[in-house]
Amino acid sequence: MVLQGANAQGKTNLLEAIYMLATTKSQRIRADADLISWADRDPLSAQAFARIVGRVERSGSSQVLEIVIREGGAEGQARKRFKLNGTERRANEILGHVNAVFFSPTDVDLVAGSPSVRRRYLDVMLCQVDAGYVRALSRYNRTLLQRNALLKQVRDRLQAIGTLEYWNEQLCEYGAQVVASRAAAIAELASAASPWHAQLSGNSEQLSVEYRPALPEPPDPTRLAQTGPLYSFGLLKSALEQLAAREVAAGMSLAGPHRDDLTISINSVDATAFASRGQQRTAALALKLSELAYMRVHGGDHPVLLLDDATSELDERRRGAILAAAAEGEQTFVTGADPSDFAGLPSTSRRWQVVNGTLESL
Repeated sequence: MVLQGANAQGKTNLLEAIYMLATTKSQRIRADADLISWADRDPLSAQAFARIVGRVERSGSSQVLEIVIREGGAEGQARKRFKLNGTERRANEILGHVNAVFFSPTDVDLVAGSPSVRRRYLDVMLCQVDAGYVRALSRYNRTLLQRNALLKQVRDRLQAIGTLEYWNEQLCEYGAQVVASRAAAIAELASAASPWHAQLSGNSEQLSVEYRPALPEPPDPTRLAQTGPLYSFGLLKSALEQLAAREVAAGMSLAGPHRDDLTISINSVDATAFASRGQQRTAALALKLSELAYMRVHGGDHPVLLLDDATSELDERRRGAILAAAAEGEQTFVTGADPSDFAGLPSTSRRWQVVNGTLESL
């Protein structure tokens, strides 16, 4: 589906709504309250809200997903509620009913941005296709909050250091599952991203991607990807023992998946620090194309492909790679302001004009 229109007409909003139904999170905005339109308040509602509803038809079944975001949460935050076929559910029960991959010009931040961007990239991808990862990550994050609070109390001599033992075990148990899943996923993504990058760069550059867990002694990436949670558990337990004094002094956890990163290199040079903007964009595109293939294999279906003005800053070779991926997908949404942005898409693509949030068939 092609969505054509001038800037600020609502093209991206539609793609973001689809992405939220897939991931429960916004692709661009971190604060849910910012997703509520304050200009168009419902006069019959005492609170401003945003509502997204989508019908998902997959593998012969039909499901209705709904997300409602309301003002009035704690400390100015919005409240987000989820429904599946009209019944309230938790966020993790919404995940997996529809899968999506989002392309946009800001994808370059996957290489150029902070480690948190790369962790989010991994989490969003894995949470859509692996329910076990969702549970482990959620439990790890809760454990991390409890352990950090206790570390501050130990530092301030309000608790004995022995009280950390239980939370250390919990952190290692859930953290090991997260680390093992990330390591295996990155090994698979890296093997796919390298040939993609070679093709996109005209075989002039070689891309290398490795998982870098936040441990005092980084393990061999290949062994980490192949050995599973038991090996990761031992690594985390050893790290906590080595860092015990430093963690108490800092009042925070210094090892674990909340501090992980990826090492992305082009021709053996750190791409995050030294690659040009064009090289970083090409590496990011290779990773996103690999994500698309990964989710197709592990999700069981073609994910919905969301291309938000994704070809506007690319040369012909890179634009062709994205549009070829779009043509192979079962359902793709492409946005752009210029009709030339859509050259190369199948002539059978449905085309819509977006004007002030309204779709008009072309």
